Amino acid sequence: MVYIAYQFAQPVATDMSLFSGVREGPPIEVLHMKAMHDRDPSPVKINLTVGGYKDEQGKPWVLPVVRETEVALVSNPATTHEYLPALGSPEGNRAAVELLLGSTNPLVTEGRAFAIQSLGGTGPLRVGAEFLQQQLGCRSARYSDPTWINHRDIFIKSGFTDVTPYPYWNSAMKSLDFDGLLASMEAAPPLTVYILHPMAHNPTGIDPTREQWKRICALMKSRKLVPFFDCAYQGWASGDMDEDAWVVRHFASQGLELLVSQSFGKNLGLYGDRIGFLTLVVGEGVSLPALQSQLTLVLRPMYGNPCRPAAALLEKILLDPKKRSDWENQLRSMVTRVNGVRSQLRQRLEALVPGYNWDSITQQVGMFWFSGLSEAQGLALADHHVYVMPSNGRMNLCGVNPSNIEHLAKALATVVTSVK
Repeated sequence: MVYIAYQFAQPVATDMSLFSGVREGPPIEVLHMKAMHDRDPSPVKINLTVGGYKDEQGKPWVLPVVRETEVALVSNPATTHEYLPALGSPEGNRAAVELLLGSTNPLVTEGRAFAIQSLGGTGPLRVGAEFLQQQLGCRSARYSDPTWINHRDIFIKSGFTDVTPYPYWNSAMKSLDFDGLLASMEAAPPLTVYILHPMAHNPTGIDPTREQWKRICALMKSRKLVPFFDCAYQGWASGDMDEDAWVVRHFASQGLELLVSQSFGKNLGLYGDRIGFLTLVVGEGVSLPALQSQLTLVLRPMYGNPCRPAAALLEKILLDPKKRSDWENQLRSMVTRVNGVRSQLRQRLEALVPGYNWDSITQQVGMFWFSGLSEAQGLALADHHVYVMPSNGRMNLCGVNPSNIEHLAKALATVVTSVK
C-alpha cells in the first residue's frame, strides 16, 4: 500500500481566532418566534408557531397506542440497540409503502414501489434530491409559493442550480392559484422536479380538488416532469388515511414515476424521533438493486444508518391490525378537536369583527390556519402575548384550547381592526 504524504501550510502567528470572521446568520423565523414565546413571562401567552399537537390542556400528547407499544418494546429482552441496515428496517419500509399505496396495490406486490428509512421529513427529501441530481442529472426544482422553506434550501444544497417557486396561493382571493400553477408547469423544462404537498398543504391548508389534481398529473406526465411529494400529514386533512393518500395513488396509477417523502412526526406524534421514509415508484424493467445501491451511496456519508427505536415503534403499530385501528382512531380524535377549534374560533371572531371575512379558518384543513394577516399584524400579536409566523400569518391551531381561545380571538380582533 502506498501512503501519500500531505504537506500542510504552517499556521500564521496571529492573536485572532480562525473563526473570528464568522458572522451571525439570519434568525430562523419559527425558532425565533418560539424563543420569544418562551421568554415571555405572561401567564396568558400562546405559542402557535411550531407544528406540533397539544391537547386541550395545552400539553404535548403521546398517543396511547405509541406509549403502550414503546413500553412493550422496552420491556422485551429481545429488543436491541444494534445498527439497522443502511436502508433501514425492512418491516418498517414495508409498513410505510403499504400505508402510502395500499398493501394490495400491484406496484407494491410487483416490487415497483419500495421505501427506504430515513430521518424525519428532511432526510428523505435530501436523499431523494441528491439521488435525482446525481443519477438523472436533474438541476431544476420548483416549490410552492408559499411552502416550508426547507424545500428550497434542501434542493439548493443538493446541487440544484435552478430552484424557484411556482404560484400556489392567491393572496387577494385567499385561494389556490391553479392557473398560475399550470402555467409554471407548461413553461418548465423536462426533468424539472416539482415538490408537491399531497394533502393539508403547509402552510395554506388549501389543496387542489381531485379534478384539479388529475389535470396536474396529466400535464406533468406530458411534460416529463418529476413529482416529488412531501407527505407529512397523511390522516391530518380528512382524518382518513386512504382518502389522504388518493393523490399519490392516482399519480402512480397513471404511470408516473415519482418520489415521496413520508414522515411520521405529525400523524404518530413522533416529532423528536425523526422517523421518515423515501418511497420510489418506478417503471417496468428497472433494477431495484441498482437504485438501492445508489441510494445507499448517497445516504452513507450523510448519516450512515437510520434510527432503530422509532422504526420498531412504527412497524409494530402499522403492521398490527388492532394497533393500526387504535392509531387511526386516536389520530382522528386529534383532527376532530382541531376542526372544532376552527369552528369555535370563527364563531367568536365573526361576533367580534362581523365585517371581516373569517371564512378561511374553516375552509382550510390540517394543523394550520394561513390567516392572511400582514407581517405587521403578525408581529403586533406578540404585544398580546400571541406568537405566530409573522411573515405569512400561519398559526398552529393545535395550540388553541378552551383556556386560551377567548384571549386569542380578542387579540386577533384588536389587531385586524387597528393594524394594517
